[in-house]
Amino acid sequence: MSIFWILYFLSLYVKNSYSTSSKYNKALIYLSNYGYLDANDMKMDSSNKKPLKKGIKQFQSFMGLKPTGFLSRDTMKTMSMPRCGVKDKTGPVIKRFQKYSAGAGRWNMMLLRYKIVKYPEAMKKWDVDNTFEQAFNKWSEHSNIMFEAATYGKIDIEIKFVKGQHGDETPFTGPGNVVAHAFFPTSGGDIHFDDYETWTINSPKGTNLLQVAMHEIGHSLGLTHSDEFEAVMCPITKRYTPGYGLHQDDIRAIQDLYGKKNKSMPAPTPSPYPPETDWENWWYQIPYSRAYYWSYY
Repeated sequence: MSIFWILYFLSLYVKNSYSTSSKYNKALIYLSNYGYLDANDMKMDSSNKKPLKKGIKQFQSFMGLKPTGFLSRDTMKTMSMPRCGVKDKTGPVIKRFQKYSAGAGRWNMMLLRYKIVKYPEAMKKWDVDNTFEQAFNKWSEHSNIMFEAATYGKIDIEIKFVKGQHGDETPFTGPGNVVAHAFFPTSGGDIHFDDYETWTINSPKGTNLLQVAMHEIGHSLGLTHSDEFEAVMCPITKRYTPGYGLHQDDIRAIQDLYGKKNKSMPAPTPSPYPPETDWENWWYQIPYSRAYYWSYY
């Protein structure tokens, strides 16, 4: 065999080895980020890949893939999909029914006040407000939890659109990766959206705001991820779906935490706080101002 062919096959071997190593390193980081591997597993040497194989199998089972323990094409494709930044595996849960988990704490009140403190740069304020009202209503339609958009006073759930590092341990890294994340009630319930994403409404283009908002609100209410792919609480960000609503899996989960909808229950009394100026968004609140005009028209 000539030296040319020896070098050719050697280059293919090196390229394949590098590709395989890179693929496993990416999988290692992904599985660690989303709860399938712990800190000790990350320290494993190349001679012991049992923890990695176990983590891959758990991920494959959770995502409805064949649990082989190997990085198949479908496995890598699923890992590359846009998703929520909350871990799939969050440790022991209080209750486990069907596919959902309802064990990340709950609010001890039935009226929650939310406020969008920072809006996306490329959307009209009115559209964003209306979308979040719809998203919160999707959950209150099936349970006794209620919501109120706050313009003053106490805020339970703070919502903001941010980029990159934004004050917590999970910075956003750009479009097509983690689109949003939220905190469970025991950690405050706030919700962060990646403003690098192209947020859209009623369009197959970009990332659908209503669908992602519904998912993150679920976390804010105490729900963890579901391994039912059609459920709102599936961690993978889905394409735009007209008429998107809660899956039966989501309904069982929210009712387990806050009870089935009781239409005869009187509405909670709104918070008795006096009005105050929203200084961050004051320009939008002045009638006939340019910002007011463009946000509503």
